[in-house]
Amino acid sequence: MEVERLSEDKLSREVWRFGVDYYPSYITLYCRYFGRETRPSPRHKFKPDPARRWDSYDPRRYWSGLKEEDVPLPADVVDEALKSVVIRVRGATGELVR
Repeated sequence: MEVERLSEDKLSREVWRFGVDYYPSYITLYCRYFGRETRPSPRHKFKPDPARRWDSYDPRRYWSGLKEEDVPLPADVVDEALKSVVIRVRGATGELVR
């Protein structure tokens, strides 16, 4: 899932991508990507700033400009990510309880 915060001038944005791990008794959300992206005008596509991005899957992340401990994780971003997780409970017969 992805959470995005667009600047007022619509020329820059911050993007967080989350992964999900499923375990028998709980679900874990983890931040797997953060990047600050810019564009010259609203007509153009966003391009990530290599000095302001962090990707847990990128083997070069150890040499990137942003370290894991420097990735901002505001409470509103965490709340939005949590709200996007859908939890369903099925009864013994398979019917959807909630």
